Amino acid sequence: MRLPERERSRAVLIGTSQYVDGKLTQLPAVRQNLHDLTAVLTDPVYGIFSPEHCLTLADEGDVRRLGSQLREAASEAEDLLFVYYAGHGLVGSRRHELYLALPDSEWDAPEFNSLEYDKLRGAILDSPARNRVVILDCCFSGRAIGDLMADPSTAVLGQLDVNGSYILTSAQGNEVALKLPGEKHTAFSGRLIKLLREGVSNGPELLTIDFLYQRLRLTMQAEKLSVPSRRAIQSAGLIALAPNRAASQQPDTARPPEPVRTTGLRWDVGRSHRGNDEGVYVTFEARHRTYWVLTFLMTLLGLLMVLLAFTPDLSVLARIAFGVGATFSLLLTLGFAQMARAPIRLEVGAQGVQLFARSGTTWIPWSVISAIDIEQVNGNPHVVVWLEEADIFPDFDTFGGGARFIPKQGAIALCPINVLRAGRHEIAKALRTYGGQQVKKKNA
Repeated sequence: MRLPERERSRAVLIGTSQYVDGKLTQLPAVRQNLHDLTAVLTDPVYGIFSPEHCLTLADEGDVRRLGSQLREAASEAEDLLFVYYAGHGLVGSRRHELYLALPDSEWDAPEFNSLEYDKLRGAILDSPARNRVVILDCCFSGRAIGDLMADPSTAVLGQLDVNGSYILTSAQGNEVALKLPGEKHTAFSGRLIKLLREGVSNGPELLTIDFLYQRLRLTMQAEKLSVPSRRAIQSAGLIALAPNRAASQQPDTARPPEPVRTTGLRWDVGRSHRGNDEGVYVTFEARHRTYWVLTFLMTLLGLLMVLLAFTPDLSVLARIAFGVGATFSLLLTLGFAQMARAPIRLEVGAQGVQLFARSGTTWIPWSVISAIDIEQVNGNPHVVVWLEEADIFPDFDTFGGGARFIPKQGAIALCPINVLRAGRHEIAKALRTYGGQQVKKKNA
């Protein structure tokens, strides 16, 4: 894994911010995207392209002239060809073709005055470049999408494949908020530029396109934004787009060290405030509605048992049994109600993992974790953590939902994942992104 060679690489940045058709909203943030992304990519120290080899086409309406300049840049690229587009994405009404909107494009008929993606793809395919990266910051919008028999996002993404390349798209939906209030860039490009410009604390030395995708996916998912998609062909995910600026910086000595407890722990396991820096973590919240449903069902069951316990026709032993069952149901009802009112929340970030539970907060920095994985505990999948001081955690925590010690494994069952509003693979991706090599099963 290395950085591309400047003199043998080419970049083409295309953006459309102004549209004649009133059905297409104006996107002034696109111009800021082009300006700042060009500055990052051609930075004299951290950039991977020479300024003369980075072509920026803003509001270019002539498809022939745009195509000519694109083909010329593509033919000159030998190491990396980087193509970026920001603007409106339109979909043809008959074969689901993807079109990249230009200033004169029409919402109703994109076929005649837009850049057909298949032509862009052809120019990229003809390039002698060893590596190719295509980034599309646009939505696949179009009037005909609601009438498609097939999934429109799948139909469009199938056109994006370019052999030996990496294609990164900002979204798949047909209605996407390209810009958030108060931000000068579009949502996707702004976060991409920030990663390239500032780097990632505790990240790798080189920011590969796949690492950037993983970070963007987690960040935008946490912010409830449209989640980006990718198509990686062969080993294209290892293409490096920039050195990690944060990795080359000296540690911040002004930041206070982790507090040390008198028990000898190297960290404050119960810190009540967040351990991860702002913007470098992803949150997984519990399905609190499930607990409310369980509370309701246990309440009904408890009431039924109370009625049976006072039924005179039953034997004494049966009435006692129903009374005990009613008491047990009441305890479960109270427990589920507590979990519903204060559900657990798992956070995975650059500095560590943190669980916010009713019984307390558990903070475990990466510096003390020897391994972390998703494993079965009593038949349910849990985030399991191995560390030296694992035995300080309680053995049982029914209604608090907090971390507990597993003697047989010498580890901590930090959090059950079946109660979280996320799939196992999403949590695994977050652990891999932030935990790196620590995300593996502990050796026997």
